[in-house]
Amino acid sequence: MRISFELDGTLFVSDQNQAEPAMLNFVEREKVSLLRKGTKILTTALAERGWEIWFYTNSLRSRTSLWAWAFRLGLSVTDVINQQIHEEKCAELGLIAVEAPEKMPPWFEIDLHVDDSEALAEAGRNSGFEVCLIEDGDSDWVEKVLAHADAIVARKSLLP
Repeated sequence: MRISFELDGTLFVSDQNQAEPAMLNFVEREKVSLLRKGTKILTTALAERGWEIWFYTNSLRSRTSLWAWAFRLGLSVTDVINQQIHEEKCAELGLIAVEAPEKMPPWFEIDLHVDDSEALAEAGRNSGFEVCLIEDGDSDWVEKVLAHADAIVARKSLLP
């Protein structure tokens, strides 16, 4: 099973109160992105359940820099889809990027995507892919994601 996470607003937060204390934050061009509190616990729990962890972001951050940052934190990230990879997939499928949802997890065999965008959650409902919507200040976000992931596993185990 694969789960992907949006970065900005989902794993990266701006509010210090929502951030992991004393973590190695992602620094890009002197801009610091704080890691959301509970991320390490969540990704560890998901990995223990057999989930592959992916990043799926609209940013043009390099895959290498995101992998290196995740590795330094001890986050086991299988793959990174950035805007460039998303647009390449659109072109491969004969689509103009603006014609497709801003993210299409099924293109990468991702079973669940975690994001803070209501528009993407709506696109998921309309296009048939699973989105776990995380809101700013969601204190129970870890439990919410785990429950959603567990529900998907339970549903898939019922399939013939």
